[in-house]
Amino acid sequence: MNRFFDAKYLIPIGFSILLVFITIQTVVETLHLTKIYTHTKKIVYENNAKTEYATTMYNASRDRAIKLHQMIMLSDPFAKDQAYIEFQSLAGDFIKARNALSAMPLSEQEKNTLDRILTFSSRAAIAQEHASGLLLENKTSEIHSLMENDIFPAQQVVRDALNYLIQLQREANRRAEHEALAEEQQAKLLIISLGGLLLCFGLWMLGQVLRVLRQDKQALVQAEARVVAAERVKEEFLANLSHEIRTPLNSILGMTQILSETPLPAEYIEIVNATHSTGVQFLRLMDDILDLAQLESGEFCLAQQSFVLRDGLDEVLQQSSCKATIKGLNFNLFFDERNPDKVQGDMRRIQQIFEHLLDNAIKFTEKGEITVSVSSQLNHVQQVTLDCMVKDTGCGIPSSQIGSLFQAFSKTHVVQGGTGVGLALCQRLCQRMGGTLWVESVEGEGSTFYFTLKLQQVYVENLSQAVIEHPVVLNTPDLNTVQVLVVEDNTMSQKVATLILKRMGYHADVVNNGLEAIRALETKRYDVLLMDVRMPELDGLETTRRILERWKAPNTPYIIAMTANVQPEARSQCLAMGMNDYLSKPVHVDELEAAFMRWRARVGSR
Repeated sequence: MNRFFDAKYLIPIGFSILLVFITIQTVVETLHLTKIYTHTKKIVYENNAKTEYATTMYNASRDRAIKLHQMIMLSDPFAKDQAYIEFQSLAGDFIKARNALSAMPLSEQEKNTLDRILTFSSRAAIAQEHASGLLLENKTSEIHSLMENDIFPAQQVVRDALNYLIQLQREANRRAEHEALAEEQQAKLLIISLGGLLLCFGLWMLGQVLRVLRQDKQALVQAEARVVAAERVKEEFLANLSHEIRTPLNSILGMTQILSETPLPAEYIEIVNATHSTGVQFLRLMDDILDLAQLESGEFCLAQQSFVLRDGLDEVLQQSSCKATIKGLNFNLFFDERNPDKVQGDMRRIQQIFEHLLDNAIKFTEKGEITVSVSSQLNHVQQVTLDCMVKDTGCGIPSSQIGSLFQAFSKTHVVQGGTGVGLALCQRLCQRMGGTLWVESVEGEGSTFYFTLKLQQVYVENLSQAVIEHPVVLNTPDLNTVQVLVVEDNTMSQKVATLILKRMGYHADVVNNGLEAIRALETKRYDVLLMDVRMPELDGLETTRRILERWKAPNTPYIIAMTANVQPEARSQCLAMGMNDYLSKPVHVDELEAAFMRWRARVGSR
């Protein structure tokens, strides 16, 4: 019983019962109205037919009398003969109408009236035939006597009877209308009764549903709270996953990069490069998984920045061209000269799509060539659609497996050893940028991936104006006098940061958390702080807030966030707290040098 009153069962059951009632009501009313319509139609049809026949008989009787009078008055024999023919024809019309009327169902009154009509019409017909014979004998006086004594009185009786018969039909029509109205009133009462029943049932069902919904409201609120909590746990898990993996990965990549720049025997250089390459692949895989998770949850944000289209693609295309050449493949690039010079969008994500598609093309092509095509079409004044193609002459993809190619974590027999993340991520990135991604492939001949992206075109009136005519001379600080403080709790990350800074020409002090950083600032002035965000005792955000409260400009240090959290809100959160720059782990030497360049530009412009 409780299961019956569950909302998910009660609503369909209630509506099913309502539907049954409505169906029954519709059938009953349809049958009832059909009966009314059929009955009324029959009565009206019969009465109209009777009226038509009676009218025909009335007109024929009247017209015969007129024709007889014309025959008496005419002197022309030809005209007389013509009138006589019409006279006889009217008799035939009268007889046909009389026979048709007699064949119809008649009431007792209608039968008596028709018998009276037949009796006197027969008398009139006999007298008219006699009169027509006398007319041929030119016995005019006898004809006048016959008409006044026999024909006219009989016809008058016939006409009166026909008028009475027509009146009977009108009365029958009125009775039919009254009966139809009565039936309609009964149908209305039936409708009102069934409607009232349905209304009562509907109100009862509504009350039950509301009662069940009130009972489930609290459960729904609790379920929503659990969903929110689960999302929060998921976000925290992703953040922890990113931090816990990126932190040691930062050390591995940093150390291998430093080792690769150190004179070593060739065999060790090969090992270092292999280790570094494996770490980069692992980092890329983790980034792809995190990006895909954010896309699926709707939390993914695209960056909007202006960039030169050809320059933005050259970095990826050149790297892929080198990989293809090493493997012995030809690399063809077709870049439409009509493409816009500058566009606005997420350059890194566009590069990411090309990286995945080109890496797959090179990986699964043993001989032949890789072809890349980039063209565009202008949608309107500011929006441009980028049409891109990556084609290979590799092993191709079976048609039976193309349907699952873009599903997350799925693998075809072609992508042995893959995770199934890359293509799913590429397709969702294209969709987020207003485009799509699809593939055409023939097994054994190769595959062609097509994708479109919608970007905003940026117009530059005169590119030469972008050149600085009066360069500003910056007051660049002496590297030996720059004081750098690394605020990092991980020992290996501390080591990597100090080694990179040393190669850049900077000496750095190291502390383990935010409290130690504040104590260090109390004893010494630092120009730049490399601030980790997640640390014990006092994290980087709270440390930054306290530093900004205590050390005002120009004594405020330049704070660069250096964190393993790559969630979209991490950067904005750090900058909103007052940090000056943001770097995500693993930190690359060129990225750190760029950050210090921004600091030097800021110091030199003062």
